[in-house]
Amino acid sequence: MNRAVASGLRISTTAGPGTRRWRGVVILLPMLWLIGVVVLPMLVLLKVALAQAPAADGVVNVFSWQVSLEHLRQLAEDARYSSAYINSLRMASLTTIACLLLGVPLALAIARSPRRWRGLLLFAAVLPFFTSFLLRAYAWMGFVGSAGPLDVALRVFGVDAGILAVLGSPPVILLGMVYTYLPMMVVPVYVNLVRQDVRLLEAARDLGASELHSVVSITLPLALPGMLAGCMLVFGPAVGEFIVPVLLAGAEAPMVGVVIWEAFFTAGDWPVAAALAVVLGLLLLSPMALLQARLLLPAGESRA
Repeated sequence: MNRAVASGLRISTTAGPGTRRWRGVVILLPMLWLIGVVVLPMLVLLKVALAQAPAADGVVNVFSWQVSLEHLRQLAEDARYSSAYINSLRMASLTTIACLLLGVPLALAIARSPRRWRGLLLFAAVLPFFTSFLLRAYAWMGFVGSAGPLDVALRVFGVDAGILAVLGSPPVILLGMVYTYLPMMVVPVYVNLVRQDVRLLEAARDLGASELHSVVSITLPLALPGMLAGCMLVFGPAVGEFIVPVLLAGAEAPMVGVVIWEAFFTAGDWPVAAALAVVLGLLLLSPMALLQARLLLPAGESRA
């Protein structure tokens, strides 16, 4: 038997009652936190989404025990809601791809820089993340707005693009979201890259591989877990993004975060807003559940 495994078994079998009790407490605390802040709110949200249809006087009893699919049916029939989901998924996918294309080279450059400069460079890359999310969105409005730096730069080159007409268009929203979520891609990729064994690259160079070939064939495949984590950190919040589309596009941004806000706080239609949120949660959790199930499969079954 492997010595490390045997040692682990010996430790687990010799653990006393006190150790087992503390181990149970350590496991129980995060489970209680997960149930309190995730499971219970989601159950309440699901109950509101499945509330009865409005009565004759327009009142919706969200706390009755009877279940109705009326509000989910409204989502399926109203083209505005389906358009909001499609736009949100498309914008989140583009944001994730753009962050991946920009974040991986940036993280690689930081990881390959001299050790004494890495901390400072990483801090500079994630510095916007330490400022207010709303403040960053307002700053982006000033950058792309009329008489802003982008407008002035275009006029210097003789381009009168009427930047105000561009403001509110999908490219400007995409730029704002990439600027907002780029640090979430850089950090996990950087953490993965600095942990890689540099002797693999040295061996590849000794065998005649070029720098580019070493990065493509060794560095990037080993960095896939970090890139996957970065994609999940960017894609999830980007799907439900609310502040950037509202500030940069106002009411002309049919994204699901904006639609949920309008249903909750403008129309006061809590069941429809809850149904929108529940469907959005299922759209986000389903791929993660499938991926987790795939990772938990035995090696033989996964290859099949």
